[in-house]
Amino acid sequence: MARHRREIKEILSVCDALAIAGGHVAVLLSRLRAFGIADLAGDRPLFAWSAGAMTLSERVVLFHDRPPQGPGNAEILDSGLGLVKNVVALPHAKHRLDLEDAARVALFARRFAPATCFLLDE
Repeated sequence: MARHRREIKEILSVCDALAIAGGHVAVLLSRLRAFGIADLAGDRPLFAWSAGAMTLSERVVLFHDRPPQGPGNAEILDSGLGLVKNVVALPHAKHRLDLEDAARVALFARRFAPATCFLLDE
């Protein structure tokens, strides 16, 4: 692990920005923590999408209004890296949230206030 962290640090030393793609959010968050990416990122600009964006926030929120077993409530999976403050990243929102249900959307937003919920779609 220490060798890989040194390699990542070397790579990032010549990078002007850091991009974090999506994937399985729990696995991605685990690996980002294991390699200390929050510390290694420094003050570089961050570009992230999908699960990558979720990991950068203070809280990783799992959500889906249309799963096979029926709608449930959004859940906090874990604390995120905290590199982006007061944001809840919601990738693929138009597919996962019932945005036509104004009351449900309002409740969702209130649950995670004062953070702002950002819908991340195409």
